[in-house]
Amino acid sequence: MAKKTTSGVDYNSMGMKNSTMDRFGVGAPTDPELKPIEEKQYGQTTTTKEVVDGKTKITETTPWSQRLAGEGKTYKEAGVDPQAAKEYWRQNPDKYKEYKKSLTGMNKGEDVNVRYEDIPAPSPVPAQREAAYYKYRTDGKGYQSTGGETSLERAKSLAGSQGDIDAVYDPKAYGPGAMGRLIQTSEGQELKNIRSSMKDNPNWRQDLAATKQKYADIKQKTAEWRKSGSDPANMPKELSDYQKRIDAASQRVQTGSSDYSSEEKAYKFTKFSKNM
Repeated sequence: MAKKTTSGVDYNSMGMKNSTMDRFGVGAPTDPELKPIEEKQYGQTTTTKEVVDGKTKITETTPWSQRLAGEGKTYKEAGVDPQAAKEYWRQNPDKYKEYKKSLTGMNKGEDVNVRYEDIPAPSPVPAQREAAYYKYRTDGKGYQSTGGETSLERAKSLAGSQGDIDAVYDPKAYGPGAMGRLIQTSEGQELKNIRSSMKDNPNWRQDLAATKQKYADIKQKTAEWRKSGSDPANMPKELSDYQKRIDAASQRVQTGSSDYSSEEKAYKFTKFSKNM
């Protein structure tokens, strides 16, 4: 009997060569064609950055996989006797599993997206506000003297000539706890404004409660930020205006005659300005 050659099932890979199946005229067909049976399943995207030719090259890589499946030949298409084929599968279960496995597959690949971005110029560092005026306080014999000068050195000299120096300071400087004091001052002013408008504002009680809640939230965020380490990059946006005022303040000060040349932060003598 002449051998027949069919396609779709690799019987040789299943151990059918020189077997009973050969006597039914089955030769060495090709593997079945596998096709996608589902959408691609995407994994986690990884991003890498590098500087190339003065720009930032950003590469995003997303892995994916896709299940495949195919259909083998029917007994008729394969040119074999169904009963004999079934008996072969029964006697060779491992080969049947191998055959079924050949009808499935998995495609894998990566989607790669590359883009270039300009490197932003570094933000200019804001200049610290230069103090325009220095106040001083001295303790003389039976009296206390206060005054001020436009020059730090002149303020020091004048204060020293009038007695023991208690402090020479920039009146607009901020020290420890400045953030809390600024928030408290701002809250007090807003609450005062609401109370003063109660005659013209029928909803002043609701506004008062809302304002109190707003500042309670700000204080809570401030406490959490401090607890986490006060990283400027994670500063709550509600604190940005207060921080700008603190950053703009000059903090040079001298305290005490015993250390006449010292310059320290103005921790005690703080004045607040809504317009600063």
